[in-house]
Amino acid sequence: SMETSVNLDTLPPDIIRRIIRMEEESAIEWRLICRLWNRVIIGYFSERKQKLVAERVYMFAGVAEHANGIDFMRMGVRALRRYRQEKERVHMYAIIRERAGSRVGVAKWLTVNQRY
Repeated sequence: SMETSVNLDTLPPDIIRRIIRMEEESAIEWRLICRLWNRVIIGYFSERKQKLVAERVYMFAGVAEHANGIDFMRMGVRALRRYRQEKERVHMYAIIRERAGSRVGVAKWLTVNQRY
């Protein structure tokens, strides 16, 4: 009897997506496996961008109640790292879609300050 061999480049797209979900950080490197993997990975991340959890993120330096409003999102990661070394705290405020709350840790490690 003739057996069909299973290897990475013959996996169905739904199985590839499951593998990607388990290890998203490494998925970009997996695009080199074959054209199918490349196509599935690009599709996976473009779909994911359309389903963003946070609508808006604000980062502030200083005491939360008196945050001075330094816009780290515009200044970039380097500025945030440099400021973090000099100051005690950096606070992040995010507008998160209601349905995605449990996915990002609301009521676990995130606190809800205000609902809209």
